[in-house]
This record gives sequence, C-alpha cells and structure tokens, in this order.
Amino acid sequence: MNEKAVMGKTIDNKVTLNYHNSGNVSGQPESADTPEVHTGGIRFIKKDAVNGKGLEGAVFELYEADGTTPVKWTQAMINANGSAGFKDQAVGSQVKLVSKKDGTFEIKGLKYGKYVLKEVQAPEGYNLPDNATTTVTVNKVSYYKDPTIATPVAADPVEILNNKIPSLPMTGGIGALIFALTGLAAVGFAFYEIKKRRQA
Repeated sequence: MNEKAVMGKTIDNKVTLNYHNSGNVSGQPESADTPEVHTGGIRFIKKDAVNGKGLEGAVFELYEADGTTPVKWTQAMINANGSAGFKDQAVGSQVKLVSKKDGTFEIKGLKYGKYVLKEVQAPEGYNLPDNATTTVTVNKVSYYKDPTIATPVAADPVEILNNKIPSLPMTGGIGALIFALTGLAAVGFAFYEIKKRRQA
C-alpha cells in the first residue's frame, strides 16, 4: 500500500498461490481463490458547538474497537497519509491526529472495522467534551462516497463538537465597580446615621 491507494477500493492482488494437496488423486497443483485486499479511511471535522466554526489544534488518539488497544503507525500507513496533520508520527507509535485550521483531519490506511477516537487535548479556549470518545466505522464508503468512480467524492466527515470555556468577569470590570459603589454607599449611610445620633 502507498499514497496512490484509493481508500475503499479493492486493491488488485497479483499474487497467485499454488499449492499441492497430497490428497488430490490427480496430483495436480490447485490454484487458490484470489483474496480481495482493501484499505480504508475516514474523515473528521472539529467544530464549535454553537456557531459551527472549524477549530484548530485539537489532538486525538486512535484505538481499536475495544477502546484500549492503540492503533500504531506502520510504514505503509505513513506512506498513505504523509506527515501533515499528525503528532509524534513514527513506525510503532500510537496514531495521534491533529485538527487543521479549518477543523478537518483524517486518517487513511486502516483495515475495515470499528475504531474509537479519543480527544485528549481540546482546542485553545475550549473544554474537552463530556464524552471525549467517538466510535466510528471504517468501510468502503467511509472515506469516499463511491470509491469505484474515476473522480471519487469525499464522504461527509464525522462531526466532533466542543464548547468554549465559560468566561469570568474581569477584575476591575463593571461588576467590580458596582460592588465598590454599593460598599461606599453603605459606609456613607452608616457614617450619616452615627453623626445624626450624636447630634440628637
């Protein structure tokens, strides 16, 4: 597999396996069925949960379906993906994906099946989601809508939403000014009452 492999499209397997079956009375070698070879991919987009804006800099770890076994880089996967949009990319290390400026990110070169994507670092100014894991399925139509046509169209990305960190009132802002004025008014009123009693 290399960068020319089309995600979701059957890869031609040119290998023919001949074997001798000692139980065959004729003693002639028999050909095995040609197995199909596939590779899949999937697209994602990280968005602001309120305005839908794409978010940059979110970091994700990829796991097998059990959610605990990390998916690790192979040289074939690195060849299929290139280096952009990934963190700590090296053969044998866990696959970590990083959202781009427009919020998109993707992974190619996976076997078909279920995977768990876990967000481990939210974009700057955002909280991690309450449920930071997303279960996805990689199959022949998870990367392209129809990988068999001459110019495949990208499949819709899986959306992952984040909320902003709530902002607190700034020190010295209008809230602080109101508290200060209220306090001064209370002190002034108390001083007036004391002075009034002394004059009585």
